[in-house]
Amino acid sequence: MSLADLSMTLIHATTIGMQEENPIARLLMRHGGICSLSIWKGGTVAIGVFILWRVRRHACAEVGAWICFAILAALCFHWARYNSQISSLTTEVLSLEKSRSSSDWFVMHPAAAP
Repeated sequence: MSLADLSMTLIHATTIGMQEENPIARLLMRHGGICSLSIWKGGTVAIGVFILWRVRRHACAEVGAWICFAILAALCFHWARYNSQISSLTTEVLSLEKSRSSSDWFVMHPAAAP
């Protein structure tokens, strides 16, 4: 589910643009690019899995795993709702992109291949 979240983030951020609510991800998207965002996302997932694996014999690990599942499931539902509604917002999205009036809306441009 985390990979699906990263995929949807990159698809939207590199095409029509988006507003990222996570301040760390937003910083990486603005200044680090696709590779930095992917490494950060993969790293945080790896750390989380490692922590849950290390404490797997404790009840807190079970609770933690279910909390992680609930958060990632909510993200999947969010993306499904967002994708179903974005086509009706074409005019608004184009307006945001053209005016650049909102500093929170941005499009990531992949680096050109040499």
